[in-house]
Amino acid sequence: MENMNFKLREIEHIKSSSNEWTLPLHFLESHLMLAVTSGQGWLTMDGRFIELRQGNAYFCSPGQLIEILVHSFDEQGCITSVSM
Repeated sequence: MENMNFKLREIEHIKSSSNEWTLPLHFLESHLMLAVTSGQGWLTMDGRFIELRQGNAYFCSPGQLIEILVHSFDEQGCITSVSM
């Protein structure tokens, strides 16, 4: 990734009154960066389970099969930067 350039096409600040957000199982069409600013959850990427932790960022590439669940977040929500 050192010599790659990205253009941010969309950014979304996720907040939910139910304190839960999901991204259903699907193949990515573009890069995705998920920055967890509060809460916890999990990311399944190509069948591999990854525990999401507050303060961490996670990167996914086009063609990967992903599913995301974030829960227990506060008023900060969870920020996901989509379509890079």
